[in-house]
Amino acid sequence: MTLSNSSESDRIVVTPRGEVDWDAHEAFGRNLVDALRATPSGLDLHLDGVAFWDCAALGVLLRVRERAAAEGKTVVVRSASPIVRRVLELTGTFGLFVPPDAD
Repeated sequence: MTLSNSSESDRIVVTPRGEVDWDAHEAFGRNLVDALRATPSGLDLHLDGVAFWDCAALGVLLRVRERAAAEGKTVVVRSASPIVRRVLELTGTFGLFVPPDAD
């Protein structure tokens, strides 16, 4: 897995690439927590470059979302690869990561 972060206005964009699995979930989590600390309003995730996504990655994402909500911030999935979208939809969690202004 490789990660890149960039800043857009008051949000941080996180773009992982490759496999986000058991072996990578701790690094993924640390990156998200660090990015969350550095932003006043939240994270925008571009997950379209993720080739593999497992329950460890989903657990990280849910914990970071919970932390963000406690801090008055949001975590939004702006794009997702088919595997990420499938896992989020099968677990009923996709709706937790839509933009707050989505209809």
